[in-house]
Amino acid sequence: MNNLIKELAEQVGFGWDDKYHWYVGSRQMEKFAALVAAAEREALDEQIRSINHDCRIMCNALQRIEAGEAEPRMIARRTLEHWSEKSALEVKP
Repeated sequence: MNNLIKELAEQVGFGWDDKYHWYVGSRQMEKFAALVAAAEREALDEQIRSINHDCRIMCNALQRIEAGEAEPRMIARRTLEHWSEKSALEVKP
């Protein structure tokens, strides 16, 4: 069972048997749904912050290229390296 889901379920008082069959009341289900929604919002907010950061990097790079301060291939290589490192970090369990 997903550890986050299990932690959230325990916070609201879910119970389960040895085969992970859950038993809950409607009040617990409402609280659980609110916790899951909050966790999902936080995860999406983090993704949006990351995308915004990447967009700022790219915009800055394009401005430097247009101003003649940097070579486009160098900027492209650095940006791809940044995204590759970031993807490698996100894939780890």
